Amino acid sequence: MLALVLVAEGQAYEAAEHALQALRLFHEAGDVGGITLILDDLASIAVADGDGPRAGRLSGAARHLQAMSGTALAMYVEETYSQFHAPSPRSILSEAEMERYGREGASMGLDEVVAYALDRTAEYEPAGRS
Repeated sequence: MLALVLVAEGQAYEAAEHALQALRLFHEAGDVGGITLILDDLASIAVADGDGPRAGRLSGAARHLQAMSGTALAMYVEETYSQFHAPSPRSILSEAEMERYGREGASMGLDEVVAYALDRTAEYEPAGRS
């Protein structure tokens, strides 16, 4: 929640610090629900950073984790974007871009998407390409 509030206040760097720390903790604990929430926070931070493709991938990964795990949390964060005036990937991406980047995010395995999320400078590399 702190990360979401900070990104809404225009403090993307500080928001990322909190979100990445939480992601590490949730991943170590195997908490898929927590990871789902943080991926959406990081998607909002990517929007603030001006990185639409990354925002779309993280959002798509969160929705995929939600569907695979049965957690109903990914939509919760998206709904809170408006409450906290935080940027949403849908605010900068077209529907076609959301679909494309969302599919790319959904194609990542759990460890792969966590590694991608933790490295804010990581480029997307489709599976099977080196």
